[in-house]
Amino acid sequence: MVNSEEWASGSFHFRRKLNDVRAIRVTTDNVRDVAKWCGGEELKTPSAMGERYVAQPLHPILNIPTLTEFPLQAYHGNWVVKGEDGKFSIMENKIFVEEYEVNPDRNPTISFPEGVR
Repeated sequence: MVNSEEWASGSFHFRRKLNDVRAIRVTTDNVRDVAKWCGGEELKTPSAMGERYVAQPLHPILNIPTLTEFPLQAYHGNWVVKGEDGKFSIMENKIFVEEYEVNPDRNPTISFPEGVR
């Protein structure tokens, strides 16, 4: 079984109906790794103590480039999903856990941890 630290920093296989995707839930702790994985740019919010990550609902912490001039913006707790076509999308946690399940054929030792659903 995967512990909460491994869960927070790992990219695992999930499936939606018949589609297998890779996904990572974005947090202020893993945003740099997620940015590298999806070719995105980590965002920092100015604060009194200099620039740091701020986990607030109205502040995105990650930009993901698209083919348009506007990047996708991920917020703390969102999922970055890489589809079978290699394209990235952003999903809110509530929607992701309702529509996806851990793919046991690809990840036999993990399940959604407490507090994610």
